[in-house]
Amino acid sequence: MFYLGDQTLFSNLPFEVAPAQWTCLLGSSGIGKSTLLRLFAGLRTGGEFEGKITAGNGMAAQSLIAYMGQTDLLFPWLTLRGNVMLDSRLRGEAGNLERADALIEQVGLSKHTHKRMHELSGGMRQRTALARTLMENKPIVLLDEP
Repeated sequence: MFYLGDQTLFSNLPFEVAPAQWTCLLGSSGIGKSTLLRLFAGLRTGGEFEGKITAGNGMAAQSLIAYMGQTDLLFPWLTLRGNVMLDSRLRGEAGNLERADALIEQVGLSKHTHKRMHELSGGMRQRTALARTLMENKPIVLLDEP
């Protein structure tokens, strides 16, 4: 069950997604698509959830998820490459520079690795955020209005 204040938004909601495919949540604005994605990712939602979200192998789904929110949340003082490698840096890990550069190339930004965020267009910033999300190398990737 998921509650927002004293209102029950859903209860007994079975939701299964087949592996190795794209799945899309569609609905009008304000219906709760972002809330569901945040709930799956184990992030704050503003509501209260009673239940379990698991992967097919029974593991907690949150440990298998990389999440990209609606806003890019990039740090303006870091370069594009620095933003892509940020999560590993925050964990105190060296990070995989080769993987970061390969992802940056895949999103078409290899000529911009040393630029700061104010030097990038909105679309370039979104692709930087996508590369940072994919850098997590998780089997489940949740993209909120990419």
